[in-house]
Amino acid sequence: MDTVVPLKWAQHKKIVFLTLEAKNLSDTGRSINLTPEGHLHFEGTNKVTSQHYKLDLDLFDEVIVELTKWKVTDYSVQFSISKKKDNEKFWPRLTKENKKSNFITVDWAHWVDEDEAEEKGINYNPEEFDDLPEEGDSDDEEEAPADLDDLEGEKKEEEEKKEPEKKE
Repeated sequence: MDTVVPLKWAQHKKIVFLTLEAKNLSDTGRSINLTPEGHLHFEGTNKVTSQHYKLDLDLFDEVIVELTKWKVTDYSVQFSISKKKDNEKFWPRLTKENKKSNFITVDWAHWVDEDEAEEKGINYNPEEFDDLPEEGDSDDEEEAPADLDDLEGEKKEEEEKKEPEKKE
């Protein structure tokens, strides 16, 4: 059974960043295809669980395939996709279809607000994509839950101090 790949996205004026959260991809049977019209097709299989991932996505606008780069890590497939019309404003959404998809979320680590980019004159160089963090360098890893048992003990001690001692 095919599983839709969870997807994070962000954009700059000329670039769209995508991170497909497909872990432990096998080198065989992996397929990545992007058309100039902005259709992205991805298929791959997790070599540990044999889970098959599949994604077909029509991006909001046309892209420059020749300037697009992607990188496969143990944790994800990361894309830097060049927009064709780089003089245009930011895309209002990732896909052509104006409907919310449960598997698409914002990648706040790469997000630049349109107004902020214009004020600061932020220009993205696609060559910098080569410096993406390697696997294991993600801030998405879950942290261990804090040990809260001590707080309960402190609360009881405070209550005991407030209560006057009872004499029998």
